[in-house]
Amino acid sequence: MARSAIERPTPLWDQPAGAARLRVLRALALNSKAHRANPARRSRFDPLPNLRLGMLGIRAFMSEVVVARQFCGPPNSGNGGYVSGLMAQSIPGPATAVLRAIIPLDAPLNLTPGETASTLTSEAGALIGEANAAGADLLPTPPAPPSFEQAEAAGKRYFAFSRPFHPICFTCGPKRGEGDGARVFVGPIEGAPEGHVAGVWRAAPGFCDEAGLARPEIVWAAMDCPGSIAWVELKGQGGGLLGTMTAEILRRPAEGEPVIITAWPLEQDGRKQFAGVAMFSKGGELMARAHQVWITMKPRAAA
Repeated sequence: MARSAIERPTPLWDQPAGAARLRVLRALALNSKAHRANPARRSRFDPLPNLRLGMLGIRAFMSEVVVARQFCGPPNSGNGGYVSGLMAQSIPGPATAVLRAIIPLDAPLNLTPGETASTLTSEAGALIGEANAAGADLLPTPPAPPSFEQAEAAGKRYFAFSRPFHPICFTCGPKRGEGDGARVFVGPIEGAPEGHVAGVWRAAPGFCDEAGLARPEIVWAAMDCPGSIAWVELKGQGGGLLGTMTAEILRRPAEGEPVIITAWPLEQDGRKQFAGVAMFSKGGELMARAHQVWITMKPRAAA
């Protein structure tokens, strides 16, 4: 039997009105049948985007989550942006997510969400990642977006169409089908500084909530790989692993709504590459933005 994304919640509160909170947790558990029926949805943590835990007097509760293989980045690890978004979605406003270890796929993990901090641990208790509330001053000011037509043209220049680069990644893998992967393809913007990339993205129905809006973790995932691709375009080689991502969602796109995603390199410090990413509406409205730290791979030792 597939594991539910919401299972065996462990309350951690110490405030009154516990019975009311138990009713809330029982209501959340009603989602479990849908999760078991559709394994592709197992890693969804549906209630948190619509639930302000502090308003209910709930400080935090632990829930078992499973990151399905559908949401991989590298073949054997969860997509960094997606998992960062899972950890951050209980935090109102900007949040910084830090990934501390490889993210197991199809394995039970423990998510402890809160309004200011969240943690993700393995079943044995090892820390995998954490998210904390962040200030808007940590986020970059995006350059003016390209036009919709420029972004569409840039996306067609995505280098992974012609050479291998994370072909099955949930975010940027060209081998992932519609509705299976996010399919965020970005390429160099004509006339822009070197390394500045863009593309057009639409949220598939299966990646949206009951209100028809892209789920927060999907928005985080859509902004994941473009930052790394910006550096590959600038350097002509490379790629790395997402270490830290600070993001702010101002408006989530509706199902099928075309949005412009842009990314640009900021600076490099040793193996750390810093990038900015932004999401805009077709008309140029800023919808989300992020600051990323990518850890480049160590050069292979000479044989």
